[in-house]
Amino acid sequence: MKIVVYTFGCLPTIYMVNKLTKELKIDALILQNSLTFRDRVGFLKHRLKKYGMLRLCDELMFQFYYRIFLKKWDAELAKKYFPQEYLEGAIDIDKSIPVFKVDTINCARAKSLLQKLGPDIVFMQSREMIDEDILNVAKMGFIGCHPGILPDYRGTYAPFWTALNLELNKLGFTIYIADKGIDTGKIIFQKNIELDATKGTFKLHSEYIMYRSIPFIISTLKKISEEGISFLERPISKSRLFSHVGLLDYICAKKKLKKLVMHEKR
Repeated sequence: MKIVVYTFGCLPTIYMVNKLTKELKIDALILQNSLTFRDRVGFLKHRLKKYGMLRLCDELMFQFYYRIFLKKWDAELAKKYFPQEYLEGAIDIDKSIPVFKVDTINCARAKSLLQKLGPDIVFMQSREMIDEDILNVAKMGFIGCHPGILPDYRGTYAPFWTALNLELNKLGFTIYIADKGIDTGKIIFQKNIELDATKGTFKLHSEYIMYRSIPFIISTLKKISEEGISFLERPISKSRLFSHVGLLDYICAKKKLKKLVMHEKR
């Protein structure tokens, strides 16, 4: 079975690529180039149009707040959460595995590349919605891992919204097959992960959940290679789509978690 990996460069995905290539036969790695300044401006314009100035300002305020007050806290905790090889963040794969770089998997060049590679499966960690015609190139489909329990927590930074709603029993990850929706595809595997939501931020929690998911991604892909894809029965649950976090959201979540901890200590 031909497996291609499509991802972008950040600590969780780099470490994941290293592990996948050592445990599985990976036929090619496709890396998405870093976002350009123009890409970032386009993203902000899209959110401004969709959500308005107040919401966009709230989200930007959180990013500034994170960099000034929280990033160092996460970095210190990361030393306890992850092994040194994870923190080094260097791609370490066999030189026989071809590596290709694209701006987006949705471009004509990437589609042509995929058609030439002829994958049965593309394992993806994607930061963009993938067009349906691209998804159809892989014979068995595109498989992803989402750091949240689906269908309850679709979208961005699922661990944060799970904590905000005090549904800590729904922290975990879902391995699924992608379709044209946002995290709406059929579920292949799902597992809850225990973590202390009061220590570190949701950025660190998302990384930790993805780190814990790696052995299960490997075993799931091995099982698919041997037996084909089987799906779990989709839970009867409210499907909710969440987006980026604002400063007011973060403050609200911290207050709720503080009250929960105080209540549990009584």
